[in-house]
Amino acid sequence: MIRDDRRTKKVYDETATLITRLGITHQLEPREMEFLLNLLDEVIVKRDNPTLVRLLKKWTMQKDIPPETDEIIRATVLATDWNDPDSVMSSAELIRDLLASR
Repeated sequence: MIRDDRRTKKVYDETATLITRLGITHQLEPREMEFLLNLLDEVIVKRDNPTLVRLLKKWTMQKDIPPETDEIIRATVLATDWNDPDSVMSSAELIRDLLASR
């Protein structure tokens, strides 16, 4: 158990460092960096919102998404307030509907 906690902390630290480095070197926009750090917290620390995380995985795995739909999803995830359950739920519903409509 302790070994897994150390491994998880190492993965978290390395991922947060990478995201921060990409933000500092302007390879990520500030909103993208904030989103990725929030997502990292959701997945590793809080382990909340599995539905939205699953939809984000589905989005990134699909190759045939129209550019307009892709932009709407991107804007939606960047605007999601991870501290507001209603915002997370609304984003998940919109993303699910967009992925289903293509």
